[in-house]
Amino acid sequence: MLVLLTALGAALLSGCVVGEGGYADLERERAPSDVPPARLPADAWGDADVSTAGFVGEHEGTRLWLARSQDGNGVCLLQYPDALGWIVGCAGPDGVETFGPGGTFTVLPDGV
Repeated sequence: MLVLLTALGAALLSGCVVGEGGYADLERERAPSDVPPARLPADAWGDADVSTAGFVGEHEGTRLWLARSQDGNGVCLLQYPDALGWIVGCAGPDGVETFGPGGTFTVLPDGV
């Protein structure tokens, strides 16, 4: 199951390749659909820079947003199945994995 979710997450979140190690979904122009849910607490994003957040997909009712870390050296993922079950995880430039009520999602850089 983890392999399936990992593969699905990578497929959903990879977007267009901008070069190995990058995240095309963070390089594209923001759209209205990229605005994360307003119901999140003010401190929900932690180390993430919410201004860079972009909607990257949905799996079985869990919506997903990708963002850069505040220091610009990492990547963060918000999984949002509902207003109570959300989770944000941040890691370095090599990817991030989150475990939460919506499932397990892994994001890897383009070209990996």
